[in-house]
Amino acid sequence: MVVKMLYSLVLCGIIWLLTREVFQVWFDKALYVGPFEYAGGTGADQGKNFGIEVAHAHMLLYRQLQNYTSRRGGVAVSDKTFILGNADRLNLPANTLGEVTLTYQNVDLGKLLTSLRKGLRQPNEVSGFVIEGDGMVQAAVEWPRAPAVGRTATAETAFTTEPRKTLSEAARLVACGIAWPQLASRSDGVSDLGRTGFCRWAEALAVHASMSVQAAGGVAVDTNGQEQVTRAITRLTGLIASGATYPELYRLRADLVDLLPAEKAMPLQVQAQDDRLRYAIATRDDLQRLPEADRKQVAFAIARPALAVNGGKFRDALPDNWKSLLEGRTAVIAQSIAATGFLGRGQGPQHLATAFRIAPDLIVTADFALGQLPKPPEAEAAPANAPDPRIHDLHFCEAEDARTACPPDRRSPVTAIVFDGTGYHSRVMVLRIEEAKGPPPRALSLRSADGDFAQAVTDRYAVVVGYPARDQRMPTAVVQALLGQESGIKRVMPGRMLGLGNTEMLTGPGIVTDINTTGGVAGGPLIDLTTGRVVGVHVGGQWKEGEGKFAYSAPFTDELLALIDQAIKARIAGAARKPTP
Repeated sequence: MVVKMLYSLVLCGIIWLLTREVFQVWFDKALYVGPFEYAGGTGADQGKNFGIEVAHAHMLLYRQLQNYTSRRGGVAVSDKTFILGNADRLNLPANTLGEVTLTYQNVDLGKLLTSLRKGLRQPNEVSGFVIEGDGMVQAAVEWPRAPAVGRTATAETAFTTEPRKTLSEAARLVACGIAWPQLASRSDGVSDLGRTGFCRWAEALAVHASMSVQAAGGVAVDTNGQEQVTRAITRLTGLIASGATYPELYRLRADLVDLLPAEKAMPLQVQAQDDRLRYAIATRDDLQRLPEADRKQVAFAIARPALAVNGGKFRDALPDNWKSLLEGRTAVIAQSIAATGFLGRGQGPQHLATAFRIAPDLIVTADFALGQLPKPPEAEAAPANAPDPRIHDLHFCEAEDARTACPPDRRSPVTAIVFDGTGYHSRVMVLRIEEAKGPPPRALSLRSADGDFAQAVTDRYAVVVGYPARDQRMPTAVVQALLGQESGIKRVMPGRMLGLGNTEMLTGPGIVTDINTTGGVAGGPLIDLTTGRVVGVHVGGQWKEGEGKFAYSAPFTDELLALIDQAIKARIAGAARKPTP
């Protein structure tokens, strides 16, 4: 019985093999790497080994395309928030490479059947020769059944690779030279790039794949890696300068910038931001349907939105490009929303500035905010020893809508100016307010970043909380996309800290971000999402045509924190010495 079962299994195996062979005779789609003749070096097996390296390089490219599409690796080293949601896809059919099999014919039964099959039907086979000399390697490839590509639907049945220093590098060029028509036959964008351009892009992708593994593991890219990244950026820049418009050129160049250390990435951040917008515009159908003059402006607003809040939480569903990041910081954001309010005067809706609570009886705002608030007539005739007229009838309100008068139970009257940063070359002001009744209110702490401040506020995600209003200093399309018809409500505005930079709004370096703030947000907290700390006070911004919005915040340096602490202690000590009436 056992012998019959074994024999039956053998017969079934033979039937399966023959059935498979009949199928391949008629429908063989495999791509074979045939023999490569080798000249110029030593070793009889070099040609055979070269074919194996081509097969391996092709599979490696396929994996790199897959990984780049899915953003695997634990830590996202690229700015996904600028990919704008549904544009987060690789704009080429990477799975096309997975539909073919690269094999090297081994000497076995399979090879015998393949030889017989070749007599009936010409297989899809790549072959050629390799020449090595003068320290360079170059390959000439023959591919009789290469797929037709491009608008002219022509097939390149032979091509020659650019010279490279090693056999492995030459094999990678052959592999991407094979991959190009496989992908280009289904994508006009890839076909327009050309085989040489695609292979240069693939080489830059290989650098990104290698270095991003280090970054995901928490290992800084070393000097040699930085040089490779810089060369890859230069290579892509050359392709773009030559007129290539393939969207993935822009995306990859921006992602490579993220692999550089802060001091080298900072000069390229504007270019990277523009690259991601170009990618978004080219790959999102909803942006393509807009008038050409508005596409970039709306893309800026989608990339750096102003998210309305309600009941201390986000009112609407988070956009795809910010969902994963903001959902992981719900506690920090909820604290920031609850502690942020606006300054008003009198009974009417006179919000012109944002402020935030740092203690039950202390708030922080921008020093010039009080000057923007209208002064009541009675303040002009106040006696010399009266309280500062800037705080006359002023109150702090944590309501979510600044378009209407603050409810009486939400008002906290401002009683004194504790710290005026004007005399210390800072735009930060600390005000004392009456403590609210009931449960202790939420408050934010003023703390500088750990270690080197400039490094800690560079290339990190952050949010500003405030009450953005319509702003004529920004393009109408941007403001409309940001705020819609709801101007003056509390919003969370996320973005990225780009580092320290000079601005006319501050006497010293300020924290530069790419957050889309508008008028009315001045005085709001800038919160580092990595640490949950308030690292600065928003003081203003500048719209740069073609580059986007750059917002500036007065930084909470250690020196400034010490001065604020002294002022608070002095105020407390003075209040303790004041006799009771």
